[in-house]
Amino acid sequence: MKIESKQELDLLVSALIQNQNIEDKEQIFNLLREKVLEILISKGDIIPPFYLNLYFIFKDLKVNTHPKYSEHIKFFKNYYPNASLEEKFIINNFLFGLEILNGNFSAVKEYIKRSFLFNTHKLTVDKEGNSIRDFLKNEIDEKIAIETFKEMIEPDYFFALQSDERRSIFTNSLAILWNNPTMYNNKIWLDTFDSLVDLLNKTIEKNLIEEQMYIHFFTYHIYGNNIQTLDDWRIFNETVEQPASLFYKKFYENNNLKKAKTTISKNKKRIGFLIDRIILTSPFMVLYSLFKALMKNDSFKNEYEIYLYSMNYLDKQSDNKKLINRFLELDVKFFSPQNIFAAYGFYYSHLEKAIILREKIIEDKIDYLIGGGGYDISIFLFATRTAPKQFFWSHGNCVSEFEGVDERISHFDQECKKWNWKIFGVPIAEEFLVGTNDEKEEGLKIKNRYLELFGKDTIILGTIGRLVKIDSEEYLKTIAQIMNQNQNIIYLACGSGNIENIKNKIKKYGIDKDRFIFTGMVNPHIYGWVIDIWPDTFPLGQGISKEEFLAKGKPIVYHRKREDFKNVHIQPFLAETDDEYIQIINKLIEDQKFKEEIISIEKYLWFEKDKKIKDNFVSILN
Repeated sequence: MKIESKQELDLLVSALIQNQNIEDKEQIFNLLREKVLEILISKGDIIPPFYLNLYFIFKDLKVNTHPKYSEHIKFFKNYYPNASLEEKFIINNFLFGLEILNGNFSAVKEYIKRSFLFNTHKLTVDKEGNSIRDFLKNEIDEKIAIETFKEMIEPDYFFALQSDERRSIFTNSLAILWNNPTMYNNKIWLDTFDSLVDLLNKTIEKNLIEEQMYIHFFTYHIYGNNIQTLDDWRIFNETVEQPASLFYKKFYENNNLKKAKTTISKNKKRIGFLIDRIILTSPFMVLYSLFKALMKNDSFKNEYEIYLYSMNYLDKQSDNKKLINRFLELDVKFFSPQNIFAAYGFYYSHLEKAIILREKIIEDKIDYLIGGGGYDISIFLFATRTAPKQFFWSHGNCVSEFEGVDERISHFDQECKKWNWKIFGVPIAEEFLVGTNDEKEEGLKIKNRYLELFGKDTIILGTIGRLVKIDSEEYLKTIAQIMNQNQNIIYLACGSGNIENIKNKIKKYGIDKDRFIFTGMVNPHIYGWVIDIWPDTFPLGQGISKEEFLAKGKPIVYHRKREDFKNVHIQPFLAETDDEYIQIINKLIEDQKFKEEIISIEKYLWFEKDKKIKDNFVSILN
């Protein structure tokens, strides 16, 4: 193979990256090693960032180090600490390229560490941090990734860094590492929980409230996306939420923050709602549906005003302007402080945002503040007493307990009986439930393709939502029994995350992998017409997606093991045992009359019973 120019070398590397099935890896590696020295390094050129993807081809190769590469690595490692920010960014990539061609593939951990210390918002080169982003679009070994992250948050290492670098570890981990195809919604993140709690405790000891708030936010994100049971949430509450709320309350007391009013208005009352961000999720649909129902009621509008405050966590995804406009069209007052922090990108201050939100809520003279737990800013607003009466609204996690909660409310029955819950119904707005005729037609086309592939008598089971809800031993074991009893069943797992864990479990329980299909993220208004029966997950049940499915005239089967169904009255669609769960699904497959009865009962319970929304909701305030 004759390689004499940089262009030819680039073409070779590109070809290798695109087609990673190489027979004689060692021979190719040695050729690359010599040609990079000859064509690039000897002429003063650096190794292009895309060469770093060679790591994924050669990482298991055992080769001796090369003296020339070792010499260059030593030089640049010595120079690196005193280099400028831009120089460091370039050297970082170059160093890892040298390490790869020197056969030191374990240097990937140091590369990730160095990369994640960069505040990419301040860089004038590679503004979006694309080198590390492109590198981590590949499937990295999950153990290497988690070990590296845990090493970065080890207290001695972490607190020896500059504050900007400490923040960058979490900002880059969320923006880049979390979105890696191996790491996205991967339960291995739970291995970091104890380390994160230790770090949170250290920030409280050191009185570092800004860092405490951001790490609190990060911990809630990775933990909340991967747990299933109320016991899991109880651990989070005891180790994160409760210490945080006491810390925020102490900050309020020591820093002379503005005090909220203490009495409810005797005239028109103002209700303030907190939301993490305005995007098309289940909480948004519930909130919009509630507002739409309330604002249709003249007596409610004469007595109350609705204010909506978005924490707008653009660290995850920023507010959707079109969805904001839907609230404004309902005459809901809206505020988000994010535009104040536009110049800072992901590096805005969570503390300053919380204080601005708090001052705005107080300025608006809100009487009733309603919000959830979990997030740092939400708990800060509760703990620092932002309104005369504050309501914790559970969307499933009923165990949260922190400073400043006066009442507990929810739009469905709660498992936690330690408290007196005020329950109100929310009729989900019709536009969220059924979808368009075009979506229905597309769904029926997809369904026909499955029937052509698997047979006309195929029954399609499935769920739509985060796959962490499917990733349950007891649930998949039950599904396996159903599928083994009915060879004409396929299962559509619609959503993202936890795929490898689920694959291991379906193999364990003997489910045919060709009949258990991962679709990725889907439009629920299309796939709601594809799925025939929805075997709801347990112990963590599905959210609004099940109501979207039910609105299309399809049946759902529940299990008493579902965390929030343990106190629901006996119903023909609610199984008390695994065997009964299997029997109900089998009967739905075989008995059309039974299927119609189930659909009729479920639609009534979910949609008809919640029509008196104004009276239900107002009663909880008073």
